[in-house]
Amino acid sequence: MKITKFFADSIPEAISEARAILGDNAIIVSSFDSKRKRGAYVTAAIEQDNSVQYLNDLIEIEKSKSESPCYFTNCLRFHGLEENKINALNKSAEGFNEKEEVLNLAGSIDANFKFEKIKPKPGVPFFILGPPGSGKTTLTARIAAEFVFSGKKVTTITTDTIKAGACQQLNSLSKILNINLNIAQTPNELLGIINQCKDSIILIDTPAINYLSENEINEFMEFKADFYSETLLVLSALSNPLETSDISKTFLDIGTSKLHVTHTDCSKRLGVILSPPIGKNMSICEISNNPFITDSIKSLNPVSLARILLESSKSTTL
Repeated sequence: MKITKFFADSIPEAISEARAILGDNAIIVSSFDSKRKRGAYVTAAIEQDNSVQYLNDLIEIEKSKSESPCYFTNCLRFHGLEENKINALNKSAEGFNEKEEVLNLAGSIDANFKFEKIKPKPGVPFFILGPPGSGKTTLTARIAAEFVFSGKKVTTITTDTIKAGACQQLNSLSKILNINLNIAQTPNELLGIINQCKDSIILIDTPAINYLSENEINEFMEFKADFYSETLLVLSALSNPLETSDISKTFLDIGTSKLHVTHTDCSKRLGVILSPPIGKNMSICEISNNPFITDSIKSLNPVSLARILLESSKSTTL
């Protein structure tokens, strides 16, 4: 029903105007003289045709779509995100109406992803794993350096006795930090080392894992089966975000709750940072934007990430 108010010199004139505009089927809802006796008001209504109402509803829906804050869709596509994540972020953004686009994107990211710092707890084994080339061994050394420099006791362990040079690389980095590297070839050896350093930050570097290999995943699970632990997945920003989303889902299913992204200084497209599945079950834990182990890992929050994503896409498309 469409309701309209009319004003004229008299009530009959106002009624005539209402019927002239709304038609003979107009219903006079109310009429009264102006308090100052300088005219009259008439309120009239008319039932709209269902087809007209349907078309009006469609117009309003399309109008709301065009006005929704989805201006960062191209930005997210530039960074390689899959469409279901782009749709989820755009839907969340409908609840925000900030003047700055970075704040709308930040709010949407915050609604769908969880952020935290890398904070291993003393006595709780902290596994660091990832696919080949992700940079997990260097990250292990960087985390160790950060805690050593802050006066914490740190124990580094490697279970990677397969990759040529892996032990030597971490051993060299450990010597720089003046800490010993422990090597565990079996789950029992790992448990024995852990039991001797309950008051220490325990960082465990693992062999690179092919997420499509059930055997490699099972071998990793054997090493962590006998005790409570935390696991950090390391992914390279140089990877395909569609692939890293699948990798994240696979490792989330086996209890991995944290993600760190390396090589962010080497890539313009950073969709890998948003690899965790929607739902805040896997935290985004900082990023590495240089290869130097003595430099701090870069903190990240929804606003800083939104700014990075928008600025990178704009500078490239100009």
